[in-house]
Amino acid sequence: MDNLEIVFKDFPKENLDEFIKIELLKPKNKLRFLNFFDNIKKKDLTLPEISSFSKILSPTGCANISFLTFEFGESLGNAVVTFSFDENIGDIVINFEIGIFSSNNESAITNKCIKILEYIFYIKNKYLIPIVLVGFESTNENDNLLLLSDSVNLEKAVKKLSSTLLRYLN
Repeated sequence: MDNLEIVFKDFPKENLDEFIKIELLKPKNKLRFLNFFDNIKKKDLTLPEISSFSKILSPTGCANISFLTFEFGESLGNAVVTFSFDENIGDIVINFEIGIFSSNNESAITNKCIKILEYIFYIKNKYLIPIVLVGFESTNENDNLLLLSDSVNLEKAVKKLSSTLLRYLN
């Protein structure tokens, strides 16, 4: 089964701790594993050992969190969130299975798209993220890119995503 990706490009590192604690580690989301490597201690850290995610990824760093259940405007099922940061900004990639859209019901697929995209736009505005990409894995390949946030409004984004998913699933 193919995966969809949400990519938050050039995410400001100063907003990272709040984003992870409030948006990702909420009680509804059930962790599978967390992989943050401390370059000073030379070891992987557990969640209770992390006081600041941005410090662990400083001056640069990569990490990931895997979820058994993950809600991001809508339940996305299993998801993996990958972080890749330089000194001031980074990319956050949320990867999840397209199977959450398995219904052939156009209305159900559109409603899921609305919930997910509304939440993406909320996150984009709240955390001052300049660019958000949505597409099939890997969104870095132009033919897999479905949405580029700085070029569409919510209504157009929902229409494009839901129509693409309906064509893909049928």
